[in-house]
Amino acid sequence: MKYRAEIDGLRAFAVIPVILFHAGFSSFSGGFIGVDIFFVISGFLITTIIISELDRKNFSIVRFYERRARRILPALVFMIIISSIVATRLFAPSDLEDYFKSVLSVSVFSSNIFFWQSSGYFDTAVELKPLLHTWSLAVEEQYYLIFPVLLMVFWKFGKKNIALLIAVIAASSLALAEVGSTRFASANFYLLPTRAWELLLGSLTAFHVARHADDDSTHRPLKEALGWIGVALCVAPVFLYDASTPFPGIYAIPPTVGACLVIVFASGRTTAGRLLSTKPLVWIGLVSYSAYLWHQPIFAFARYQIEGPSPLVFSGLILATLAAAYLSWRFVEKPFRSPQALKAPFIFKSSAMATVAMVTVGTIGFATHGFESLKSTPQQREALSTAVNSPKRSECHTWGDDYLPADQSCEYATGELKWAVFGDSHAVELAYSLSQELAPRNDRVKHFSFSACPPTYGRDSSDEEESCKKWTRESIEYISDNESIENVIITYRIYSALHGNHENIYPDVPDSVPARERDARWQSLVATVEHLSQRKKNVLLVLQAPELKRPIYQLIMRDGNKVQRVAGMKRSWWNERTSYLRERLGELPKSTIVIDPTHLLCDQMNCYAARDRTAYYFDDNHLSIAGARLIAHQIVQRVSASAPPPDGGT
Repeated sequence: MKYRAEIDGLRAFAVIPVILFHAGFSSFSGGFIGVDIFFVISGFLITTIIISELDRKNFSIVRFYERRARRILPALVFMIIISSIVATRLFAPSDLEDYFKSVLSVSVFSSNIFFWQSSGYFDTAVELKPLLHTWSLAVEEQYYLIFPVLLMVFWKFGKKNIALLIAVIAASSLALAEVGSTRFASANFYLLPTRAWELLLGSLTAFHVARHADDDSTHRPLKEALGWIGVALCVAPVFLYDASTPFPGIYAIPPTVGACLVIVFASGRTTAGRLLSTKPLVWIGLVSYSAYLWHQPIFAFARYQIEGPSPLVFSGLILATLAAAYLSWRFVEKPFRSPQALKAPFIFKSSAMATVAMVTVGTIGFATHGFESLKSTPQQREALSTAVNSPKRSECHTWGDDYLPADQSCEYATGELKWAVFGDSHAVELAYSLSQELAPRNDRVKHFSFSACPPTYGRDSSDEEESCKKWTRESIEYISDNESIENVIITYRIYSALHGNHENIYPDVPDSVPARERDARWQSLVATVEHLSQRKKNVLLVLQAPELKRPIYQLIMRDGNKVQRVAGMKRSWWNERTSYLRERLGELPKSTIVIDPTHLLCDQMNCYAARDRTAYYFDDNHLSIAGARLIAHQIVQRVSASAPPPDGGT
């Protein structure tokens, strides 16, 4: 097909926002829409080639996949080879095991399914996954397993009927995406059925352009206007959207339609087309595939090594990405694209060998748990073996609309029910560990925990999910009405609820929760304590344990051989993080027993993630069973000390 420089310029408009978004530049909060523009471009270019060859009756499915292999695999395999070497050198075994799982998924173009099942695209943890971005390649390859065959089968019915069929499928996919954007957001983002409409939109554009190839009847002013509208629709969402935007439903229409308008109307004879055809944009467009491949691993490895890379550091990493992209394009992409230099049999053989190699390496890395025995000492493995959560977490922790009712919540141990543990996910391990601590007393513990549910009791209105509010109200009423429950432990990830999460923020102190919402959540917590105290319950408020600057397994692996005192966070940072709450503790009822894990886990300099080869956490903020046991022991001591003496005692 005839080369169009403005399409390379459009590629630049797609890849630049993606890179800046992943670099964490907040102004480009909607930069993820660059992938949607890529889908449209891909659908347009590939469909243009297919329908041209079908018209000439020389389309070959084998030749089609040869072209795909030349285009996709060489640079991808090269990137994975280098990334695997770096990951093996840098990553802790647990991270390396996950990395090799992703290598396996990439090798069979199913990484979109892998990342859908393992994490959400906007989760902070995914920033450390070097191959996260390959999900979009998997979507494309899954699409191209189906689409060429569909065209071949229905070609005899004519282009108009095929275009109508494509439009119907695209509309169905878009409708599914719109429903999924709120009901199953992660699957909606990653999977082909809700992404297909974007590629199909590009395919429909190819049919339109092919039909009107010789039609120049559109007035020049209209072309100019539509071309610039297309550019604006591609650019505006980059600055207007963010991680909270439901995607990819109707919000994906502006950038995708914008890309179609650019393709159709921004030719080299329009001002928009000439802008897109400028040399810097064309150069970025030419290397855009390699730039897309390299930016994520470069950023992920930097984040893994450096705590909170600065914008200046990321500016340097972007330059490194462009340099790597040029080298990859010049010495890997271009040679493999030449049918004269490398014949088809070589391409297929090398593709098969590369796939087998990736599967083999991925399997070995996965089977050896990230080369655990080679990368860790016996002391580190001993410590890591204690970084475990409650065995009752999946059974007893609840969330969502279909939550576990209060009267069906888990109870631990036998004997008389005297204790309740209530809160968010930070209550899970504490409830289990408390039951172990109370076992000699034959006291039973009832466990109430709802994931990511901050204090909402006593609030008429809240931004929290309705299910969280309902569960909170029902659980507190159940505890209040149950006369056998004497002691109530309340615990939340309270500093996160009041100020926001520390992930992707540290070493800065989070401050993302509006002051009004912060005060409302604190007052809700106070109201909870007051209500239960008025119902003659002995209320213990367990404050949040110090957060870690990295997940526990990374800290242990970085600590060397001894694992005696593994620092998790500077005490000065934690003091600043907790200042708001500590200043307001006097607002609680005087009868409240406040237990602050800081005093158990920190000294004047550091808060510790592990001591004496025992991990106190299982991630970067949840206590392990061993860590929760420290708190449970103090709870029992404090309650015993505050209890009235038995009859006749002094």
